[in-house]
Amino acid sequence: MYKLLLIDDEQIILDGLVQKIDWAGQRMELAATATNALSALRLVEELKPDIVLTDIRMPGMDGIELIQHLKQLQPQLLCIILSGYGDFDYAKRAIRFGVEAYLLKPVRDAELNWTLAEMVGKLEKKNLEDSYVSSLRHNYKKQQQSMLSLSLTRLISGSALPEDLAQLPELLLGGTGYAVLFDMETVKYPHLGFREEEQSLFHYCALNIIENCLSLHGIPGIVFKHSFNRYEFVALIGSVSTCDNSEYWQEAIAHIARYLRVRVTVGVGMPFRHPTELGRSYTEARQASLNKVLRGGGVVYMYKPATRHSDRHTLSADEQRMLVHCLETHNVKTIADWLLKRLRLLADDSAVRYQELQQFIEQIMETLQLFRQKTGFDASMEDRPAILHRESDMEAIYAELLQLFEYFALRPQTGSRLTGEQIVEEVIRYIDQHYNEDISLQWISATYYIHANYFSRIFKEKAGVTLSEYILQTRMKKAMQLIKETPLQIKEIAQLVGYEQPAYFSLIFRKTFGISPIQLRGAK
Repeated sequence: MYKLLLIDDEQIILDGLVQKIDWAGQRMELAATATNALSALRLVEELKPDIVLTDIRMPGMDGIELIQHLKQLQPQLLCIILSGYGDFDYAKRAIRFGVEAYLLKPVRDAELNWTLAEMVGKLEKKNLEDSYVSSLRHNYKKQQQSMLSLSLTRLISGSALPEDLAQLPELLLGGTGYAVLFDMETVKYPHLGFREEEQSLFHYCALNIIENCLSLHGIPGIVFKHSFNRYEFVALIGSVSTCDNSEYWQEAIAHIARYLRVRVTVGVGMPFRHPTELGRSYTEARQASLNKVLRGGGVVYMYKPATRHSDRHTLSADEQRMLVHCLETHNVKTIADWLLKRLRLLADDSAVRYQELQQFIEQIMETLQLFRQKTGFDASMEDRPAILHRESDMEAIYAELLQLFEYFALRPQTGSRLTGEQIVEEVIRYIDQHYNEDISLQWISATYYIHANYFSRIFKEKAGVTLSEYILQTRMKKAMQLIKETPLQIKEIAQLVGYEQPAYFSLIFRKTFGISPIQLRGAK
């Protein structure tokens, strides 16, 4: 609704104007009325109306002088003059001072409302233009920020273009500084009212919290979102005075957790002496943040240079031989106990860094390769997810490594890898015996180390139906057999063939055979 202020020294004229105006049709409301110029000035300052309609002649200050003052108070204000026939020269002068229109007394209803409609049209056009300009400014600023983020990302990643250095803020060009990495855990949307398509807004909120933290403590620097790593935010600090103080970053972690309900781990790199060393400091910050895998996230990790290499956590030749022997003898328990002990030693050693955990896992993979070469056991791990990833923790690493050992220890070592068709045959035999279990593509893929899409294709080629269709058919055939041949209740049969809800089982049964389990039992 647009606001209109009416000004006239005669109350009767004001009352008449109020009656003449089609308020609802004009999408307008009466802000106030004034009977003198001083009151009008005060009301404009307080109420900020969109339109003023004023008489040209009033005691104390005439309409022209009033309009001059009003325009100084509110330059965008639209002014309409209400004039008598003898005031035409005044009206012409008023238009020079930015009056939008003038009306002659006595004004007709239609003319008044037409003029007001014209004013509303001007306001809407102005609002549209302002909105467009504001949108252009916003998009330009967003594009500039995106370009800056891309340039800074290339600089810290070692793939800078010649023009990227020019994008570097002045505070980082000549002096020293250091990099700080904020690694945010994966967010599942919707989250705190943010939808999937509003991720950029959520990221902006996190960025804003980090920037506010820098500003609050007077830390010179620039914060940006990594252009390629979805959950990484980077702060390049233009001073080294705070590089040993983790309090500021812990404060940012706490604020992000409080306001955005998401955990962030911070890694702090060593100081750089020249912009060309930005990448080194960022890499150190990233390596430091990965220590969350060993000791948990939501804290600050300061990068520390590697000390003299220790063999304490590397796999010895004796351990490799022990693992190969356990795999050959299917002794999974010994492997499980050894693995748990070794991972605990790694996690409990405060001197251990993520890179040593990475090396330990690589040595385990080398040991499995030795086992494959020794036994001729050709088990591909190409489709298997990486053991280490950004969401890893020690518990998950233990579970995934143990699952890998179990696969090698418990699979029949025939000297050759099972073909896709052989895996399908084995899965069919398994379904025929375990149809009541939750058998999924994901389980088959993890158990037989076969790509889910590839397995689905060859399963349908061999069985003539999809995996889910085969499981359903097997369950329904067994259910029909149990209904016909046993006195078991329908709900018991439902559970025996893998359905917890009898009603859902009955629905599937009817859909398959065109008759309900109860009807089949009654017809027996």
